[in-house]
Amino acid sequence: FSEPGKREEVEEELADVLCYCLSLANHLDIDLSESIEKKMVKNASKYPGEEFRGRHS
Repeated sequence: FSEPGKREEVEEELADVLCYCLSLANHLDIDLSESIEKKMVKNASKYPGEEFRGRHS
């Protein structure tokens, strides 16, 4: 974030995206806590920590 003000722009965009996601989940009656927990379990079996630790691809 060497460009002045860029961090603030990114923060605002992330906040916008999060607000939209929360609003959509609320509209669709989706429990995000439950959804995230399920997804983490699914990802843990799909990407075992021992094999994928430190990989970014």
